[in-house]
Amino acid sequence: MRTQQTTAALIALTLLASLAACTPLRLTMDLRAADDGFTQSEVLRDAGARKSSPSVALIGITGMIADVQTPGMLGSKPGIVDQVASQLRSIEHDPKIRAVILRINSPGGTVTGSDILHREIRRFAESSGKPVIASMGEVAASGGYYIALACDEIYAEPTTITASIGVIIQTFNVHDGLSRLGIHAKALTSGPNKAMGSPLEPYNAEQVALLQGIVDRFYARFRGVVTERRGDKIDPAKLDMMTDGRVVIGEQALELGLIDHTGGILDAYESAKQLAGLNKSRLVAIHDAGSAPRSPWGALASADPTAATTDQEINLVQLRLGATSAMPGVGFYYLWQPPVLP
Repeated sequence: MRTQQTTAALIALTLLASLAACTPLRLTMDLRAADDGFTQSEVLRDAGARKSSPSVALIGITGMIADVQTPGMLGSKPGIVDQVASQLRSIEHDPKIRAVILRINSPGGTVTGSDILHREIRRFAESSGKPVIASMGEVAASGGYYIALACDEIYAEPTTITASIGVIIQTFNVHDGLSRLGIHAKALTSGPNKAMGSPLEPYNAEQVALLQGIVDRFYARFRGVVTERRGDKIDPAKLDMMTDGRVVIGEQALELGLIDHTGGILDAYESAKQLAGLNKSRLVAIHDAGSAPRSPWGALASADPTAATTDQEINLVQLRLGATSAMPGVGFYYLWQPPVLP
């Protein structure tokens, strides 16, 4: 990994040196392993356990959940759905891996991306017979909570931001404002609803109702998953309140039955061992090839999961090390948008 990074940096500097005198240049580089293989790095070992002892796998889910890839000069970086699904499949038939912990740090994502990942986690659990434990970090809201529902047990830090059960499609309309400036737009369409939701078209109540209908169907799906996976643990009288889009912290989520326990990665590790029937075990992080993590938390280090971007610019070279865009594009989202205070 370091050799690839050094080579990429040299290529970038060479291009800059040859072209800087001719024209301004911004070079975007995506630094990652050349292959799609994953490395298992031990981050914790119980007293008395050996290197050959059974293991619990630790997989991090950080940032925006979407079935998309991040483009870069050296190729596209897999999105979270592809990454996590591939990690799960890489250990599905590994006899040493007896259980899995998913450390979730995400404000949510697209409806489809969240749903795919939820189903992939359930498929893994049912196919492999290995227990899957959710361990919530800073944020596991909306789509982040949706994928946690696929796990056999859910842990949250006492201070985790979670819930935000609901759907959002962000719209805006600039038609009237542009008209005041003498600017008029007209879309030529094959049908009256082809430009539905366009910010350049006049407000149309019927089209808004159509979009609301889709939101309602997605919401019903989310709420149905909550009742299916947590129905025996939550108070039916509080279901409407819990699914109205509000966020709660981990302590409140436990009181409401949205999670099973408050605690961190180490607590989830103990639970995973118990469910897998293990006494002495190892905790191994599943990650891309590169620097080996030194602890369960180091294996999952990343930028703020609610940040709009994680781009870092160094002089004229932009190193794109990943992104957790608040919204990657137009669409329907299981997403918590952190409030922006004045």
